[in-house]
Amino acid sequence: MYQTDIPSFYTVHSHYRRRQHASHWDLRLLSANRKFTYSWALPLKRFPKKGERLLAIETAHHSIETLDLEGDLEGGDRMEIIETGECTIISLKNTNMVVNFHGKIIKGVFVLVNIKENNWLLIGK
Repeated sequence: MYQTDIPSFYTVHSHYRRRQHASHWDLRLLSANRKFTYSWALPLKRFPKKGERLLAIETAHHSIETLDLEGDLEGGDRMEIIETGECTIISLKNTNMVVNFHGKIIKGVFVLVNIKENNWLLIGK
């Protein structure tokens, strides 16, 4: 493993895109070096249960200040925090990450696997 058992923090935002008249969830996960957040866009639905998969589109890394970002954004977009909490990055490699979320809504172990470029799968374990 590249790195293991890293305490971290996460936020899940509901992100309304006014131009597309659509919403998605943003998953933001604090990096091990605490300098940025990993970020993925998820379709609006629940987190996957054990064995289920959900497409997660990797977006640009964001500053750590975006973990608690909420409210109206430029262009009419809106961000609302669904949940924020502690997690443990169990393992971290270039092509996958195993995370244990310790939240109320998002709880348990999930694997993020890079399948192609910015396309990842979020898998419930």
